[in-house]
Parts: sequence; structure tokens; C-alpha cells
Amino acid sequence: MGVTLLFFHLIQSLTFSAFAQNSDCVSSSSQPSSQSKALSRYTDMALLFGWTSSMGKYESDVCARKKSHQTNFIFPATSTYFKCKDGSTTFDQPESTGMGGWNGFCGETGVSNILKMTCGEGWHPDGKIRSITSEQDYTPGNRPKTLEYALNELSPKSKCNGKKWSYYDTAENDREYLESIIDGLKKESKFIRKRSDGTTIKRAPVLTMVKLSGSKTLHWVTVVDVVGYDSKTTIGMNKKCFAFVNQWGKQYKIPCSHLASMAKQTGDVYAGMAGKYIRVKQVD
Repeated sequence: MGVTLLFFHLIQSLTFSAFAQNSDCVSSSSQPSSQSKALSRYTDMALLFGWTSSMGKYESDVCARKKSHQTNFIFPATSTYFKCKDGSTTFDQPESTGMGGWNGFCGETGVSNILKMTCGEGWHPDGKIRSITSEQDYTPGNRPKTLEYALNELSPKSKCNGKKWSYYDTAENDREYLESIIDGLKKESKFIRKRSDGTTIKRAPVLTMVKLSGSKTLHWVTVVDVVGYDSKTTIGMNKKCFAFVNQWGKQYKIPCSHLASMAKQTGDVYAGMAGKYIRVKQVD
């Protein structure tokens, strides 16, 4: 029985080896074991450079750091998060683990962002969420099904009132992907986003996986809004369409065509095993 279980875990790890790169979640605070600290710091610096070179020009807000004073298992005493000008949240990403920081927690951080904004519930990524994902996923990083499971597992135990989430790992084209994101954003949520034109709108944030430019790095980010989308205009020609994306204490205003391109490119690495246009969104 033990041999069979070990074989299963090995096959699972190989099958989803693409998500080992999901561990390359951009992190500013990785502190692995002393044996691999230098390599981990080098890896984190490289990943941060990759993110900055890909996304830096789209930065629209350096969100304000907040501290939680709760000390229960939901919020570790050291937890912090960031509040953006539009009212959205982006949590601190937990320290990476493993050799060279190979196992990152951008997926868990995304789950925290979703629960905080959609449900008004502050589940820190390094608490119960990490406990759930580590029990469900033996691969580095997180598969989309793992994040779907974590959200649905915590929903009845929180202020989510039984909301449901589902993952998708394919789309026919950029338009189908973006329309799926927009559909998810329109679901019931407690988050009311303040747009730059002074209007407000309810939004249910969506998780999506992107491939960073010039590398095989895959990374989960949180989409909090899409503006300017026009179904009659070609995605690449629509210069007014932007997606607002949160990650690691900042918000980015990304052209819809660029976000869709990064989401599509996740299918270009590791023989396409990761899938493409991957997203986790609310369905109820």
C-alpha cells in the first residue's frame, strides 16, 4: 500500500511538473533554510526582476501597508496586508520554502485576497489556507483545482454564505478568456471598487495564472476589475481596455491584450501540461 501511494504521488508530481514553476511566485520576503538561503535570495531577486521588467511600467498604485492585531489561527500575529486606493486588498505573500525558495505561495495569497474582498473574511495565506493546500497538493506551488478546493472548503466556514468557485484551464481565444474573467467579476461580492472616474462598482475578484515575459515563471495574480472592454472590437486593437491586477502590495493597470497574452503563454511551457488561460472564479 505504501509503495502504491508513493508511486501515485510521484506520478502526480511528474504530471503536474509544470506547476513547479508556480512556486516561482514573485516574493520579496523569502527566508528559506540556511543551506539554501543564498540561492533562494538569488532566485527571488531574479523573479522580482522578471516581474518588474514585465509589469513595472503598468504599476498604478503602491498600496498602503496595514497590520492585523488578531492573533488567532486565521490571522497569525505577524500578518500584514495592503490596502489599495480603490479599496482592494493584497496580502503579504508567505515566505517561500524548499531549495532555493522553489515552493512559493502566490496561490494561497490569491485565495486570501478573494476571501477578504468577496466575503469580508481575513484568512491569512500562512494560516488555515496553507494548511488546506498542503494537504491537497503535493506539487510545488498550487494547481488551479487546489485553489478551487480551498475556496470552497472555507466558504461555509466563513462569511462567504456558501459561495462557490470553479477553475478553468482553457479558452478558445483571448476574447473568451476575458469575457470569462468579466463574468466572474460580476458575481455577488462585498467588495465595492472605487474607480478613477469617481464611480463605484461591486466586483468579485478572479485569480488568474500568467507567464512572466522572458522566462518559464508562472505566477498567480488577482484581477479586481476590467474596464473598457468592447465585444465588437478586436482585443489587440482596443486601447481602452485595461485589467486591474493586484500582487505583492501593488496594483497594476494592464492592457487587456497583454494580460490575455500572458495567460495564454502558460500553455507554451512544459509541453502544455499547465494549460492556458487558467483562472479561478466565483460561479455562485
